[in-house]
Formats: sequence, structure tokens, C-alpha cells
Amino acid sequence: MVDKSKIVIAGHSQGSKIVSKLGALNKSVTHVIYLAGNPLGRYDQGIRQQRRDALLGKISSEEAQRNIDTLYIKMKEIYQNRNDGAHGFGDSY
Repeated sequence: MVDKSKIVIAGHSQGSKIVSKLGALNKSVTHVIYLAGNPLGRYDQGIRQQRRDALLGKISSEEAQRNIDTLYIKMKEIYQNRNDGAHGFGDSY
């Protein structure tokens, strides 16, 4: 038997942000499943990875900072060109 009074949506990774927004906006949605998402996006994940690699000695602190600076430049481009669609890691504005 199907319970038509409940609408459950699920999102994983980037999709988790989509279902969060959809669940907040659509009052027909009764349950949201948020799986393995980073609410700060993939660029945050990339920055954390650079810092981790530097701490573990995989790369120098200077190299990590150069890579992080590049990520910030890409993030700035996304916000300046927010109607251009997906950029970089697949994140968009």
C-alpha cells in the first residue's frame, strides 16, 4: 500500500543541497533525506584537502596556499558569472 500523504525526497552529495532547498520551499514534501553533503560546497572540500595534504607533508605549505589561492580565484569567477552554469568541480552559483 502506498501512503500518498507522505512525499519523501533524498539527495546525495551535491543533490543533498537541492533536496534541502526543495524541502524548505515545497510544502508537499514531508521528509528530506540528506546524504553525505557538504553544505559549504566542493570548493570548501578542496581547500580542506590542501590544508590536510600540507599537514601530512604530502605538499609544502606554500604549494597548498598557492592551490588554495587558485580555488578562491575560481570561486570569485563563479560569483561574478553566476549565470554561466557549472564551473570547476561542478559547483555553480
